[in-house]
Amino acid sequence: MLTWIEINSLKVKQNIKNFRNILNKKTKFYAVVKSNGYGHGIKEIVQITKSDVDGYAVNHISEASTIYDLCTQPILIMGGFEKEDLRFLRDMELKRIRIVIFNEEQLKEILEINKEISFFLKIDTGMSRLGYRVDNQKWIQMLEFIQTHNLNLVGLMTHFSNVEDVTEQDYAYFQLKEFKKAIQITKKFFPKRKLQFHSAASAATILIPDARQDLVRIGISLYGLWPSLATKLSAYNLYRNKFMLEPALEWKTKLVHINEVPENTKVGYGCTYQTSSKTKIAVLPVGYFEGYDRSFSNRSYVIINGYRAMLIGRVCMNMIMVDVTHIPDVKVGDTAILIGKDPITKESVTADDLAEIAGTINYEITTRIPVHIPRIVL
Repeated sequence: MLTWIEINSLKVKQNIKNFRNILNKKTKFYAVVKSNGYGHGIKEIVQITKSDVDGYAVNHISEASTIYDLCTQPILIMGGFEKEDLRFLRDMELKRIRIVIFNEEQLKEILEINKEISFFLKIDTGMSRLGYRVDNQKWIQMLEFIQTHNLNLVGLMTHFSNVEDVTEQDYAYFQLKEFKKAIQITKKFFPKRKLQFHSAASAATILIPDARQDLVRIGISLYGLWPSLATKLSAYNLYRNKFMLEPALEWKTKLVHINEVPENTKVGYGCTYQTSSKTKIAVLPVGYFEGYDRSFSNRSYVIINGYRAMLIGRVCMNMIMVDVTHIPDVKVGDTAILIGKDPITKESVTADDLAEIAGTINYEITTRIPVHIPRIVL
């Protein structure tokens, strides 16, 4: 195995405990494992967490099917679907499955396929993505449709759009106010139903206690990553060092070739790098097909034997080249850390480091690591 991912199960469990410490005991903890567990491995994360969480959240019915036999908790399906997708639910116990409804066409499909399907109704409080605003007549018509046909509405949900990017949460509190309006209207339509309400993902759970309702949906921070630097700084001001997160993923590969070249040698496609002296180059078997972004060309680094090794030349489809001239006794077969920390020297490269280089966010760095790369649970 030349390239692999290591997932530290103890760090995942500790992250859950840290969230539990700030939650009301009545608030349910849903682990968001969509998109292959944010790149950490959906099956692996469910196996690690199945005794620690109250439910799971995924994007699609196919993901629910993937984890259905691995756990006994409820599964919340948050993304869109076609009518034919609903037929997959026939092989699952409907009491465990919750889908998310955000338009009237979906309600009609439920009525046609199986009116016993449980669902949350999504309200748009300011994200302008899924659902309708509380003052939109279409939303009231959906409530009336649910009431008329006695469909199995189990609650209401929304999603914050601007918690991660700011330290002042005025817009989030506006959204929360809109959500509370929607809750009151929904309760008037269904006064006898015991409904659940939820709005908070990782950042809102950390920073906005009023958003910790019947359940929280913890995604990026389940894996030990901060939703943003602003969230991390705000959390420090709020908790000091009493709320911490530990990244659970390390991405590693092995050196497959070492080549010594003279001064003024061109390296890689486009000849974008030229050596300034005699240089020892190591080749690693990862490239943009393996999720190592092409924007890292000539800019990122890996850790080999406790030393930083700079990437030289362009990222290829399946290979990168790094300068190992300064690393003693380096040889083919040595391990290179693409994301992680050397246990001895403490030199590290994080998903946040790579995100900064690529001009993106840590979510994208881990989520784009392909499914075919093996995940090993430690």
